Amino acid sequence: MGLFGSGKCSSKATLKGKTALITGANAGIGYETAKDFLKKGKEPCARVIMACRNVQLAETAAGNLRSEIPGSDIRVVQLNLASLRSVKECAEDILKSEPKIHLLINNAGVMACPYAKTEDELEMQFQTNHLGHFLLTRILLPKVLESAPARIVNISGGAHYAGRVNFEDLQSTRSYNSVLAYNQSKLCNLLFTLELQERLKDTGVVAYAVHPGVVATELGRHVPGGWLFQKLGWILKTPVQGAQTTLHCALDEKLGEQNGLYFSDCSPARASGRARNKDDAKKLWEVRGLKLFWTSFLANLLLETIWKYFAESDLELRPTNLQGFRRLHSFYLLICHTSAAPNTSVKKENTMGIFTNGKCTSAASLVGKMAIITGANTGIGYETTKDFLKRGARVVMANRNLELSEKAAEKLRAEVPNSQIRVVQLNLASLKSVKQCAREILQTEPEIHLLINNAGVMACPYAKTEDDLEMQFQTNHLGHFLFTLLLLPRIKESAPARIINLSSSAHLFGKVNFDDLQSTKSYSPTKAYGQSKLCNILFTLELIERLKGTRVVTYAVHPGVVSTELGRHLEGGQSWLLNKLDWAKKTPLEGAQTTLHCALEGNLATQNGIYYSDCKQGMMSCRARSKEDAQNLWKVSEDLVKQYL
Repeated sequence: MGLFGSGKCSSKATLKGKTALITGANAGIGYETAKDFLKKGKEPCARVIMACRNVQLAETAAGNLRSEIPGSDIRVVQLNLASLRSVKECAEDILKSEPKIHLLINNAGVMACPYAKTEDELEMQFQTNHLGHFLLTRILLPKVLESAPARIVNISGGAHYAGRVNFEDLQSTRSYNSVLAYNQSKLCNLLFTLELQERLKDTGVVAYAVHPGVVATELGRHVPGGWLFQKLGWILKTPVQGAQTTLHCALDEKLGEQNGLYFSDCSPARASGRARNKDDAKKLWEVRGLKLFWTSFLANLLLETIWKYFAESDLELRPTNLQGFRRLHSFYLLICHTSAAPNTSVKKENTMGIFTNGKCTSAASLVGKMAIITGANTGIGYETTKDFLKRGARVVMANRNLELSEKAAEKLRAEVPNSQIRVVQLNLASLKSVKQCAREILQTEPEIHLLINNAGVMACPYAKTEDDLEMQFQTNHLGHFLFTLLLLPRIKESAPARIINLSSSAHLFGKVNFDDLQSTKSYSPTKAYGQSKLCNILFTLELIERLKGTRVVTYAVHPGVVSTELGRHLEGGQSWLLNKLDWAKKTPLEGAQTTLHCALEGNLATQNGIYYSDCKQGMMSCRARSKEDAQNLWKVSEDLVKQYL
């Protein structure tokens, strides 16, 4: 035993029927962790997936384990953490072939290596030790959640005490010190674990960070003064001893519920002040999302997929130009705005999108308040309804399909006992239906405090409504325009009140074609969608002017990159990409946060905002700020619906 060989896992837990994935499992701590998982008692137990960069070495290690533990259930997969493409391919392979993942051990890493960039143009230690494991965990998380109770163990280290996350130069482009970069990556492991714990509350999945100790492995071969470690090898832990804290956090029965953040020598240890900084943990999580978009395989994949669209549009897009990249990004947000639900059966509220940012923190009560939400039977509308009900509101769900709406209402009544819910029929593609719905509400509801214009369609094939208008223009804009105007007198009587219009970042490339609003001359599904989302903001802009002095306020919101059914009409290549990117998107619950923020936040009236994204004021296009276009659109819209006013 080494001088620093204290702490031993004493758990007798069996892993029979469990599946564990261990990165860097072909040597050192990872190898010993795999061996322990494979044999608990006299018979082989866990199925172990060894995820390693070098498949040949991994197969050799697997052969050794099979010899030591006859009957072992071992699978080798290739995982190069220095390649985000490799991480995604590995994770997708596992998701397709493994029904369960009960243990995820993020063990692999490098230490104090010379400066090098990965194929994703990121600093080697930051990506290998931290970002690669973040992506792997994120993609596998739905499967881990399905397998709950489950655990995630991230190997950090005592080096985190000397670590500092340099948010101004995360990739060490200005200056590089191999030891400081290593310390930063180990601190990142802890901050990742800290934020992960917040997001895993009440899911049955727990996460821990561990310091294995000063261990005699090949990891320290690049450390300055490495010869000293070789001379002092007799005082270091062996790999078996180094694996004990990992095993403790993975197996100890008392840690089945979240109980601590950081462990060393099989005991809770005090992490540094920086490692307990929740603001930094959240900030680092968000920075990771940006890096994954701009620097990984996604950027190339998106360029290849959407270039065809822009080649056919009137946008002049040059990737070498900053404006071009902004437009590229906005289109990315469009195509990722929604998609079909993922193939796993995991509850979507338990998954996390990379582009998850912003949370409604209002504690406002809605007891005695009445809210109308269009498109409330699924997705963002459903989650908005649920939140309002929990706050005590009476909610009118205005939806096209009454059967689906009644089912959603019953589900909500089961989830939120004593809910006050009413279902009404609203077909936005029929101005007659809009008029009938509004009349019914006005006859029965004495007050309306919140109107959430949430329903919509996206990039659907060309179709005309019964009113002989283009489907997206009427459903996304004109139907809500008429609905709002018909209800407005009652809303004013109920003041203070709020009106929320769901727009999208797709408005950034939208253009209102006043000469052909109904796309009779030519039609592009994505252009028509962009136009309709721009109309949502222009409607809001003019509505703000007309509501001055009434104590009724209105906002337009971008819900974010959300996974719903809205994108079902996208064409083949775009639809395929949406499915591939489902892991990166927000859940409907997360997508509802900005709507909730604008509906509930008490201090919003002092901000003079129009358009919100991620619970803060967002960037609007110049066209969306045109008061002249807003006035023109209002006049045109009034003319189109005048017989129903």
